[in-house]
Amino acid sequence: MDMTGLGLMIGVGGVLLLAARMPIGFILLLLGFAGVLVVRGADAAFTLMGHRTFSVNRSYELSVVPLFVLMGHLTFAAGIGSELFVTARAWLGHIRGGLVMATVMASAAFGACCGSTTAATGVFARVAVPEMLRTGVQPRLAYGTVAAAGTLSAMIPPSVLMVIYGILAQQSIAELLIAGIIPGVLTAIMYCLMIWVRVKVDPNLAPSVPRASLEERLRSARGVWGVTALFLLVIGGIGTGWFTPSEAGAVGASGAFLIVLLKRSLTLTVLKESFLETARTTAVIFICVTGALIFTVFLAFAGIAAEVTAFVAGLPVAPVVIVIGTLIMFLALGSIVDPVSGMMLTMPVVMPFLRTLGVDQIWYGVLIVKAAEMGQLTPPVGLNVFMVSSVLPEARSGEVFRGVAWYLVVETVTMGLLIALPRISLWLPQLMFH
Repeated sequence: MDMTGLGLMIGVGGVLLLAARMPIGFILLLLGFAGVLVVRGADAAFTLMGHRTFSVNRSYELSVVPLFVLMGHLTFAAGIGSELFVTARAWLGHIRGGLVMATVMASAAFGACCGSTTAATGVFARVAVPEMLRTGVQPRLAYGTVAAAGTLSAMIPPSVLMVIYGILAQQSIAELLIAGIIPGVLTAIMYCLMIWVRVKVDPNLAPSVPRASLEERLRSARGVWGVTALFLLVIGGIGTGWFTPSEAGAVGASGAFLIVLLKRSLTLTVLKESFLETARTTAVIFICVTGALIFTVFLAFAGIAAEVTAFVAGLPVAPVVIVIGTLIMFLALGSIVDPVSGMMLTMPVVMPFLRTLGVDQIWYGVLIVKAAEMGQLTPPVGLNVFMVSSVLPEARSGEVFRGVAWYLVVETVTMGLLIALPRISLWLPQLMFH
């Protein structure tokens, strides 16, 4: 069969299966298997299916995924999110707009022990929004802040998205995790700067709350010992080379278990729910990774990857223009599918020509995760927006989408800075690993 025709058939089939709402992992498995079956025959297709499925499930690198996910669920059970908000409120609440900034900074800190954006959004929708509304913060601002701040968990390590990208791009997971620190902190600072400017222009958006005493501030700071210890242990261990990412995940999950135990939050229900949710999330991710790897092999066998690479490499434009084009494509895709699915669909196609163009893979990983953050805030499928609406029935999705509009402006500016100044992303990993 003509390879162009086969590629077209595979593309149309993928769109139809996606429209039929088949999970992305199974779409990639099916299309990759069918493609190899046509190109190389049944023996190659079944051998590939068995080998890739086995290799993914025994992968040492991927073992970090369930460990980071379990770490997030256990820290959620320990109530760390609410403690972080209380601490941030005590230190920032007296500033005009400070309660909103406190939500951003608490969510950023929570991201240091939870790699799930939807989990972080759910926590602060329950904890921060009622307090903001009670003190007079405009509802649209309150809803939008929680939805946007939840995305910080995708960038600030431990980030499951960074791990998945590292597996697909065959890059150092340790370097990717460290590379997300400065961009994540920069995003949180940019959010707070935008809030400060908006409240300065319109003070009615977010009144301040009474200043907490020094004693109250110091007392509230006791609540951050857990997340501080976990972050220093996990990320510090990776950065110094004491742990591999998988070992750091095991240490982090063990540390989170110990925190739950010390806070007397450990029950059979907590253990059951944490392990079940971890198993569900891990199963979905592993199926997606298996499907993506099989689909990648099909693209190589059929010569489609080589043709796409040759076409893109021959375009009379600078590599950065190609990079921006792929990010726009990912953003468009992110408006209709979740970030993991979007990454699985795009990485097998774009990685070959990005390598040929000499694009730094660590830098690009930060950019693609930033694009994933933005995709979780854009209609029609803004996962964080709908998470806020599901936790708070009074928060209509349209109102939340309007609330995140300013944050999307900030995200666009931040993305521009990361593209124009790659050192923002690369300085820390180069300092630690080179």
